[in-house]
Amino acid sequence: MHRRWLGVLLGLLLLLTSVAALADLTVVWGEDRDDLATLDPRITQSRHELQVIRQVFDSLITLDDAGNPVPWLAESWDVAADYTSITFHLKPGILFHDGTPCNADAFKFTYDSIADPATGSQAAIDYLGPYKGTVVHDDLTFTVEYTRPYGAMISGFVLTYLAPVSPTAVQANGDAWFAENPVGTGPFKFVEWVRRSHITLVKNTEYNWAPANALHNGPAYIDTLGFKFIKENSTRAAALETGEIHVGDLMDPLDVMAFEGDDDFDVFLGRVGGVPVTLYLNTSRFPTNDRAVRQAIFHALDLETIVDNVFFGYLKAATGVLASSTFCYWPGGDGYYPYDPAKAEAILEEAGWVDTNGNGIRDKFGQELSIYCPIIFKATLMTAVQAELRKVGIDLNVENVTKARQDELIMNNEYEAGLVRWVATDPSVLGILMHTDNIPAPGYFKFNWQHYSSSVIDRLLAEAESATSPDERCSIYATLQELVYDLALMVPLQETTQTVVYASNLTGLRWEVGNYQAIFYDVQLAD
Repeated sequence: MHRRWLGVLLGLLLLLTSVAALADLTVVWGEDRDDLATLDPRITQSRHELQVIRQVFDSLITLDDAGNPVPWLAESWDVAADYTSITFHLKPGILFHDGTPCNADAFKFTYDSIADPATGSQAAIDYLGPYKGTVVHDDLTFTVEYTRPYGAMISGFVLTYLAPVSPTAVQANGDAWFAENPVGTGPFKFVEWVRRSHITLVKNTEYNWAPANALHNGPAYIDTLGFKFIKENSTRAAALETGEIHVGDLMDPLDVMAFEGDDDFDVFLGRVGGVPVTLYLNTSRFPTNDRAVRQAIFHALDLETIVDNVFFGYLKAATGVLASSTFCYWPGGDGYYPYDPAKAEAILEEAGWVDTNGNGIRDKFGQELSIYCPIIFKATLMTAVQAELRKVGIDLNVENVTKARQDELIMNNEYEAGLVRWVATDPSVLGILMHTDNIPAPGYFKFNWQHYSSSVIDRLLAEAESATSPDERCSIYATLQELVYDLALMVPLQETTQTVVYASNLTGLRWEVGNYQAIFYDVQLAD
């Protein structure tokens, strides 16, 4: 990899010279998307936006490496015996970047605004659960109340979605302004956002309320944290080689292999919890409204081979509705629909899908078995899936579209399949993807892309959320996951792995809960 040596040496020389002169330590992240829409944690559902948001905002609590909740903005908390409320006791002296006290009133403002449909929350509103309201007791104490027992409450408060926002900033400038000028309590403060180019953050010199599992307390070591938008994989790799960026996001497996053999770089893999990369099949549209078609898709895909070939062994095939690292993962999905293309063809034949004109694509009622699938990521994976489905007579019409175009298609129900992944640590994420209330509609972007309305599924989701013991919750979620497989509503394809490569002269890079967002708070130059 000699072609990168000059750039790397110059980059390291400049970095070391800067430190020797007590100048700013600048670290730049190379982001694989350039179409970010908001930096408001109450609004976003995008992991790309959360990569920036996580540096600017804090959570009430977080999870340690063993998955146990530990303090952050909250010193302690008390869960009601019937799981209908939780009371938080805040650390004193916490300030938003604009000087506003981060007190109980700020949390009430944040949660009430998330619950307000006018805010347009895409994810936080689901993690807030069956929210009844927030009762403020004093500056440092408040209680979040629920309309029913909510056993998943802790899982929401560890996530960035429920981070507090500055009431002063929102009320003075409005939600639209705040989306582009975020004001949180985090270790980095927002400076500027030049769309499709970069975002700049600077150290919050007043920061002194790090989470209990951080590697230090006090201000961050990094003075300036940049995010440079570089969509092309090869360009992002080249930028890392030359020192234009110091950390590369979602690096291509081929590049990861190359960088692994270079002492100037380290590889940072995050095995992501939540929902794996999954093909959602729209039950309200022809031909995916036919259960036989959905079942045939499962049998037609040798996912282990596909994923291994596409990602060179760095990524794994999905084996369940939930990622295997997620609490309440049900292993029964592994082998539920074994790879058997002959069986896929037999299922289709029995359901009346035949190739009447000899073009290789089956048809029925004069319409071809063609499935329109707009995507915004995983193009290589979907090309491989497309090729396998064609072998059994299914035309998967994959189109790479912009995020805005995808959202438009989803809200207007103009697709038969869609690709989703979701980072989470708790199985309650399934409510976002499966509840009847989350079926998209014009002007209403939600994630029940399979358009499957089921009182049984809604009831199971509610029962699982209300369950007060881990065993009871997992038993209900197991029933739910088996039902999803039986109905063939979604096809889990690939376990999500975040592949990050960074300059080896940096240390302290850590993963956020769920192993997708990289946290820069503890990053510094290595000794």
